[in-house]
Amino acid sequence: MEEIRKHFTGREYFKELPQYEHSVFNGDTLRMLDLTEALNFADKGRDFAWRWNTVSSLLSNESEKGVRTGQMPLKQALLMEEREVLTMIEHGEHVCPTSKLEDLKMSTKIVENNEPEMEKFLSATGRYLPVLSPPILFEFCVGEHPMLPVFGRHFKICSSKVSGSCREAEAVMTELYQILHKYFPGSVQEWWDESIYDEETGQPLIWFKSTGTKEKKSLFYSSVLQLFKDVPDEESVHTARGRLAVQM
Repeated sequence: MEEIRKHFTGREYFKELPQYEHSVFNGDTLRMLDLTEALNFADKGRDFAWRWNTVSSLLSNESEKGVRTGQMPLKQALLMEEREVLTMIEHGEHVCPTSKLEDLKMSTKIVENNEPEMEKFLSATGRYLPVLSPPILFEFCVGEHPMLPVFGRHFKICSSKVSGSCREAEAVMTELYQILHKYFPGSVQEWWDESIYDEETGQPLIWFKSTGTKEKKSLFYSSVLQLFKDVPDEESVHTARGRLAVQM
């Protein structure tokens, strides 16, 4: 990431920590990212997704409203969604994403096993289920504003249209890809809309494979909580990232 910082610094469209505020590194947010990693990465990979998958992203508007207003516990809302998906499958209807039933079962277990923490998180947000997003390190203000997260383990996608009004993004995306591919040749690849499907079967390709161990994941989150709990400004974030790299 330091090479990216040096390469793009000084360019008008390059922004560091564009959404910086200390709260993005608080314990509750990091804990939710920890708990929902399984919805985003897996040993055998995951279906393509544009954003960070969360428990709340699986709920319909009606279920989400029930949780938000306190009329329905989160676990009950997930079980209701699960029953609806099972009914769709029984009737031969298409379920999107294909992993939705599996994700709902996983989410229910997450809630069951961490009920006090989930309730605390809901209470802190006024029972509103916010869109959870990893902290952003770099934003490239061209095209559709591709971004890179502060922590590499949260990286899923950095993309933009590169035609029409977004054509200026193509050169930026090419330079960015070349740097990332140099350091992570087995984990980064170029893609376009059609390339998320298998050419022969038309089925979605498998993405987002998990490469770390449970022990490394535990070390990561405990280290981040320690190193980032008192970051008073943006430069301190870069200092903490350097210390984290040494520990990991």
